[in-house]
Amino acid sequence: MCRETGRLILIACVVIAGCRRGPRIPRNDDIPPATRSVIETPIAAPVEHAPVKRGRLPLFYLMEFPGELMIVDATTAKILVQTRAGGRTIVSVTADGVEIGSKPMASGPLDPTHEFEIFLTNPSENVGRSIYERR
Repeated sequence: MCRETGRLILIACVVIAGCRRGPRIPRNDDIPPATRSVIETPIAAPVEHAPVKRGRLPLFYLMEFPGELMIVDATTAKILVQTRAGGRTIVSVTADGVEIGSKPMASGPLDPTHEFEIFLTNPSENVGRSIYERR
């Protein structure tokens, strides 16, 4: 019985000590809230009006990224196709016409003695973005 009483007293002391309110930690209201600033700077990319591919038929080009595409008969200065194409698309200019992917865009016959050019343009704006965060 004495052992049980000792255990009960020990448990009561632990519970009382655990429930005791300790000193309150003062809040430091001097810390300012987190801030975030974003600086966006337009980047002017040099625009080159030079063909990415030029030559006689057959002419093939793999579009690596999506963008605006223009195919020109350089001999007559006639625009054959002007459209937007997706990335990883094969552009083919043959005597049968112009195909982008497997979709015919301009029907032939095209003159095999003419020079053809493939131009790419990217009308999207390039922006440099710097983000500063203080926590």
